[in-house]
Amino acid sequence: MDPVVEQGLKAIKGRINISTGFVDQRDKGSAIELLRKLHESGYRLNSNEIVAWASNNEFQSKYAQQLGDFVEGVNAGKRYRIGKKPYWKEDIVDTLKERSERI
Repeated sequence: MDPVVEQGLKAIKGRINISTGFVDQRDKGSAIELLRKLHESGYRLNSNEIVAWASNNEFQSKYAQQLGDFVEGVNAGKRYRIGKKPYWKEDIVDTLKERSERI
């Protein structure tokens, strides 16, 4: 998995309530928005890798699978309703890249 994508997953994990997964629309929206930004920036999003990462990082299996479903939707160009507010700063992918370079 690309280190920038992994930093993105860590950011999602830090933003959402992992005990409730994506029940809250803001949690769902923030995850989808960041996955979309990574995808649009040319990062490869592999749903199997992301489900495995989430399962190994405290996500319940059903929420890990839901994250994988979001990845498949983003990769397929599915249009999700995620609300009108941006959940992440415009330069979030650059920030994630900087974080990955520090490791």
